Amino acid sequence: MKHLLLTLIFLSSFFASAQIVNIPDANFKNALLNHNPVIDTNGDGEIQVSEAEVVTQLGYLTELRDKGIENLTGIEAFINLTF
Repeated sequence: MKHLLLTLIFLSSFFASAQIVNIPDANFKNALLNHNPVIDTNGDGEIQVSEAEVVTQLGYLTELRDKGIENLTGIEAFINLTF
């Protein structure tokens, strides 16, 4: 019984973990982690899907270019961008 309980606890914590947005461009990830207002609200150095979904603005395209960002993979998680 103890093994079953331990297994269930382990599996529930595994499935309850936050989904992290895949951001392969280090410059893009760095820009997001240093964004103002803060996107990485839990301070874990990753952008979770739930954190990305509340963002409505990221800034101008020229600001992104000035930061050396070449790949915007992961931007699709920011579903509420208006600007």
